[in-house]
Amino acid sequence: MTAGRDRHCFAFHQGATMLTRFSGVLDLESLSADQVDLRDLAWSLTRQQRFNGHARRSWTVAQHSVLVQKLAAFLINYGPNNVHFLRAIFGLNLVGAGDQFAKISAVSSVGRTTKTAEQICLGALIHDCHEAYLGDIVRPVRKLFAIEPLEQSIDAAIYAAFNCDPPHQWAPVHRKVIEDADRIALAWEFHAVCGQSHEVAAQLSGVRLNSTWPRLSAILSKAYCPAPYGYFLGLLRNAQAASRRKGAR
Repeated sequence: MTAGRDRHCFAFHQGATMLTRFSGVLDLESLSADQVDLRDLAWSLTRQQRFNGHARRSWTVAQHSVLVQKLAAFLINYGPNNVHFLRAIFGLNLVGAGDQFAKISAVSSVGRTTKTAEQICLGALIHDCHEAYLGDIVRPVRKLFAIEPLEQSIDAAIYAAFNCDPPHQWAPVHRKVIEDADRIALAWEFHAVCGQSHEVAAQLSGVRLNSTWPRLSAILSKAYCPAPYGYFLGLLRNAQAASRRKGAR
């Protein structure tokens, strides 16, 4: 009898199953939107440390997500009038000319969806929520293993839970806002969280910085991104409710 139970347990754990805080055991290869519990996302991401815990101070994936959302809102709101200033600071090919930001509220070239500033900020907030299931996999490891198919599958379930299609299905002009915000956040984190010089931070993140960056970095440091469990869960719930209301119209 014992051997039979052992064989059963071994067979049960052969698949891509994991134990979550609130939902119990989930199969990551068949995750669906109705299995995505916002409490699981918030519980995990407010406890996971960025950089595999190698930063000089505590900085969670949830805090990173809040920062990326704020930076995405900055790029959307100030991009048209400050695109050259932004390029000078970050050395990024930021979406192109300022008038391209107007396309954010235009019909996407992918499907028949419309990406508004609100939807892009939602995408920025939850862009790393798959890490609640996969963990914060550092970039060097990503180069060694092909995890994108599973990551995109999990993203599809998470974004569906928020009534939104995942960014890899968005038009480039919309997706790039989140990508640029993520890279800017990474450059700041390498400096302010990991203790690296501005030069090393720029090299590691791929963002070319100029003399204006230290001033902006100091501003970002003051823009504290609190993300304890209750606060971050509230952000997720409010974003989900807003997205569902918009979809019901």
